[in-house]
Amino acid sequence: MIVDDSLDGDRLAVVTRRDSGASRPKVIFIDEEKKVLSESYIDSIVIKVLGKRVNYTAIVHKFKFIWRLKGGYEVLNVGFEYFLVKCDLKEDREKILLRGLWMIDGHYLAVKPWTISFRPAEESFGTNLVWIHIIGLNIHYYQKKAMRRIATAMGDPIKVDVATKEAERGKFTKACVFIDLGFSVID
Repeated sequence: MIVDDSLDGDRLAVVTRRDSGASRPKVIFIDEEKKVLSESYIDSIVIKVLGKRVNYTAIVHKFKFIWRLKGGYEVLNVGFEYFLVKCDLKEDREKILLRGLWMIDGHYLAVKPWTISFRPAEESFGTNLVWIHIIGLNIHYYQKKAMRRIATAMGDPIKVDVATKEAERGKFTKACVFIDLGFSVID
């Protein structure tokens, strides 16, 4: 059985096949179709409360008080204890991603940007955005290129603390990096 159906004018064509001997139909989307379908989620944030189950109503209520955002936002329960957050304002999205070590009832929130490859049923939150502190650097390393290179040793650098870049604080430096939570830093 083959079905052609347009989801958005002539931009998308869905092909459904019932393989011989298979009991379920198989739907195939090409990469371009996946891009179109994911456009409304492209700036979403994936959230998971680590070590605690929190229901939708409770998490929406908690987010309101811990984030104190300027604009509106939508929270979607995508299953397997994952939530997607879609912010109206870019500055609110950046605040959630980059300004916090967020906690709810003593449990950390794992926070990362949504990607098209995110699958709640398969995800283990293998990567996460974290702020790292590096202590004891010589002052000449407090330059953007050097700081990014040092942060790269820990993960994929996203942001270097502004005070760090301007060498206002010489006792430590901070950088926000994506790290693999399964990676052992100390061998």
